[in-house]
Amino acid sequence: MIVCTPSFGVVVTAYLLLGIGAAFNLARSTVILGIAHGSYGVGGIFGPIIATALVSKGVLWSRYYLITLGIRL
Repeated sequence: MIVCTPSFGVVVTAYLLLGIGAAFNLARSTVILGIAHGSYGVGGIFGPIIATALVSKGVLWSRYYLITLGIRL
């Protein structure tokens, strides 16, 4: 959804639904929750670097999510 460059309200709503869904699915699984938090840490380090490089080349900011989608698939 975010790759389509929606308005800010749509992005906030998408992340809200994503967070609620993850909370329900990971309620009793500490191993999966630990892996998820670890991946957030890795993304917090490399995400801004990659996104800044893309934006400085003139690429639309939302196209960054195509990279994360590709990694996920």
